[in-house]
Amino acid sequence: MDIDDAHPAASMRTHTVTCGTSSFKVLTEVFADRVLVVVTPSGRVGCWLLGTTLAVESGRPTYDVRPLLGYRQDDAWIGTVARQLLEDMRRKNCLKSLLLGITIGAECQNSDNVRHLVRELSGLGAW
Repeated sequence: MDIDDAHPAASMRTHTVTCGTSSFKVLTEVFADRVLVVVTPSGRVGCWLLGTTLAVESGRPTYDVRPLLGYRQDDAWIGTVARQLLEDMRRKNCLKSLLLGITIGAECQNSDNVRHLVRELSGLGAW
């Protein structure tokens, strides 16, 4: 089943974001205890992560990002995306966990494109 063929729940929102020359489908859903974000160019998800804000000590938050499925050592940048999204959620007073499903090609894995992607995802207003 392709992401376009799915019948999303009424509260699930779909978006399109760009990273470099690539375009990605983004699904967002806010649940009582977590926020689901899926980022994919093809309808398939390569890696699933669960991120939580653990504590704020001396003004600095601590984030815990754990791979659930499909994580490889060369995917460390995906943890950076999750942490930056958690930070944006915290700034917007959303302290829910983040369930992130993401697939992004090598062309978007440089620091400028990752920053751009996080800005686009944060700008969706999903949380």
